[in-house]
Amino acid sequence: MPLSATSVFLEETSLVARPIIPFEDLKVRLEARLKYLGLEIKSISEEEYCRIPMGGALPTLPQRVLGLGGTAGMVHPSTGYMISRVLGAAPLVADTIIDQLCSVSDRAQDRNTPRAPRSEEEADAMAAAVWAALWPKRRQRQREFFWFGMEILLKLDLHETRNFFSAFFSLSEHHWHGFLSARLTFTELIGFGLSLFAKSSSSARLGLIAKGLPGLVTMLARLTQIK
Repeated sequence: MPLSATSVFLEETSLVARPIIPFEDLKVRLEARLKYLGLEIKSISEEEYCRIPMGGALPTLPQRVLGLGGTAGMVHPSTGYMISRVLGAAPLVADTIIDQLCSVSDRAQDRNTPRAPRSEEEADAMAAAVWAALWPKRRQRQREFFWFGMEILLKLDLHETRNFFSAFFSLSEHHWHGFLSARLTFTELIGFGLSLFAKSSSSARLGLIAKGLPGLVTMLARLTQIK
């Protein structure tokens, strides 16, 4: 990405990998890419290393310790994106916390008692309400689909990955924008998946079936555990 007439931002990354690709390997890849493109680096202003955890398990829900962002498992399993999801969830979480604290405060004022939960169970219930606002069942189902997508991406080779993204970006903006920004409901994600399958080539469809079936079975099993 050009920053000026004489400076450019370069990034070498891996979409998703298990195990992760070491930074040194990425550096070697970047140097090879620059050589292939005929680019000569005169100086390096800044070098950044970044690792984004993708997939994994959600925090134990509910629990007394509250979280937001990466600590709450909000990283998109298929893309590594998180900012838009966090910005959208932050006001909701804040409002829920305020509601829970106000309910305790109002009750304490009516009864002339200390402004604090009356029991450990009540404190647990307050925390559970906040977690439920952050991870309602619809969001948990949505995350399972994203996890399913991540598992497919992990199994694709270079040619299959290129075919995948060729089909992905041929979808309607509603579908691919919604997938990247986590705005699609689970039902819409099913439509997204079917549209992606329809847009793929015949060979790509066979690959998606072969490599996606195990993850699909796992996703369906995990969906039954959301209660």
